[in-house]
Amino acid sequence: LAAELERMRHTAAERADQLSRYVDGVVESVRDQPVRGSGIAASGEVADQLTHRIDVMKSEVSEQITALEKRIETQGEDLRLRLRRAEEAREHASAVVRKDAERVAAASERRTAAAQEELKKRF
Repeated sequence: LAAELERMRHTAAERADQLSRYVDGVVESVRDQPVRGSGIAASGEVADQLTHRIDVMKSEVSEQITALEKRIETQGEDLRLRLRRAEEAREHASAVVRKDAERVAAASERRTAAAQEELKKRF
């Protein structure tokens, strides 16, 4: 479980780095080009908007990773609890079987002793 989480973190970090490098390259290319057309704002504003959007996206991904980690941790705790309960149930069942076996053995010994006493009385 921990290994899978670490692999997911590593993959997410690689993807975020790739996206960041790509966007940085696009932003730099936009800043270097002159603005053409009357409907387009200054390239610095576009770059700032892209940067803001990327920051928002990074924070959302970070929140999703945190939520996933919490969910995995909760599931791990649930699994440990279930295993503990199963172990306790198995131990309880073993104790019950052991007590039953001891009771049956004692009853068998009593019957054997009673049968021996009866044989002694006859002979």
